[in-house]
Amino acid sequence: MSNSPKRVTPAYACDCHIHVFDSRFPVYSGKVPGNHPASEYRLVQQRIDHIGRLPQPEGARHAAFDVIRRLLDMGRAWVKLTSVVYPDSDVESHSKVARAFVEAAPERMLWGSDWPHGIEKEMPDDVELIDRLVQWAPDETTWHRILVENPDILYAFPRTGSA
Repeated sequence: MSNSPKRVTPAYACDCHIHVFDSRFPVYSGKVPGNHPASEYRLVQQRIDHIGRLPQPEGARHAAFDVIRRLLDMGRAWVKLTSVVYPDSDVESHSKVARAFVEAAPERMLWGSDWPHGIEKEMPDDVELIDRLVQWAPDETTWHRILVENPDILYAFPRTGSA
């Protein structure tokens, strides 16, 4: 029996992506588990939920915003424009971050309702959640990109029939 670690195929080599819940993920602070350099994690596609859930009130001024922006610029991350309903939530501050990400990289944005809304005490109004996207993204072309084209690129949905 060998005590040497097994060689595992890295996620970036098998067309996978990491689902990141928020900015407390260790890559953003440079503290990566084990002996893996943060740069290796940056090779993996990342889907960052909840607009990065950047600490407020810093929002787009927080250091994690710059890290996420670099990942977006490198084509290594996708930001999911999802619910911002949290106990410490300030919808307008989160909206500023969402608008900044949409302006910087509309081709790397996704949208999600966060259904079934497991952490909220009251169910949010899904129409209100869509209305936020309309406030964050400037036009119908960008909405289509976020709602249709970008998910198709990330998940490589199979084509069925003719469009």
